[in-house]
Amino acid sequence: MGDSIAFWKDLNNHPNYDTFWKARNVRPHLQKLRPAMLVVGGTFDAEDCFGAWATYKAIEQQNPGISNRIVMGPWYHGQWSTDDGTYLGHVKFGANTATWYQENIEHPFFDHYLLGAPEKSIPEASVFFTGENQWRTFDSWPAKGVSEKALYFQPGGRLSFSKPSTGKASSRYTSDPNKPVPYAPEIHMNRTISYMTDDQRFAARRPDVLVFQTDVLTEDLTLAGPVIAALQASLSTTDADFIVKIIDVFPDDFSYGRPRRLRHIRVMFPVPTKWAATRCWCAAK
Repeated sequence: MGDSIAFWKDLNNHPNYDTFWKARNVRPHLQKLRPAMLVVGGTFDAEDCFGAWATYKAIEQQNPGISNRIVMGPWYHGQWSTDDGTYLGHVKFGANTATWYQENIEHPFFDHYLLGAPEKSIPEASVFFTGENQWRTFDSWPAKGVSEKALYFQPGGRLSFSKPSTGKASSRYTSDPNKPVPYAPEIHMNRTISYMTDDQRFAARRPDVLVFQTDVLTEDLTLAGPVIAALQASLSTTDADFIVKIIDVFPDDFSYGRPRRLRHIRVMFPVPTKWAATRCWCAAK
């Protein structure tokens, strides 16, 4: 490629997990740690949605018995250090989540370990669940007692927790690398910090995006922990990427302040360019 950015050229020259990437992977080195650890991240962190979860997991596995905690708020990158964690994009969180974290976790943590103040009980895992707009605390993460559930594609673009009753079926679409699916509905000179909260109908309307949606939910549903997409795909090219989005579908007349109504879950598959297994983390209700 003729791009002038050297870092982009490095990325393009190393599409696989080779020595270039292994040298930049901090997780194998998170061993024999002595200080108390506080891992903080945001579920809407456009810079790194993976790092905080993976760092906490690596510390737990390689340092048995160490004081290690994780905090995941509904934040963009670094929003936990700001004075306003009440919203992101068009999504409101019902309270100032940033100052709550600072007052209830960050300050007590450092006051104790750096200044010798009395220790305050800080949970192993503090995770903000969007949708219900509540902090939940856990003795471990992923949380104990959580049951794994499978969502199945159904004919006609439906999505269900029940296995399809029909035999083999498939959905197809054509992807043109010259017309990639954008990540945001508008044209920006720079990437926004809130694009992950954008209304996703701009992508769902495209013919090169598959959409599967549940019926209206009849009871509350809480998602917590790793989400894995298991796909069987046949390609007309040599390779492809699959970007999988799990989306909370709001009612058309939704507004904050009204009683909460039941919603759908939608799964979208855009932009195949190179095949990859897909894993994401979710904390929502």
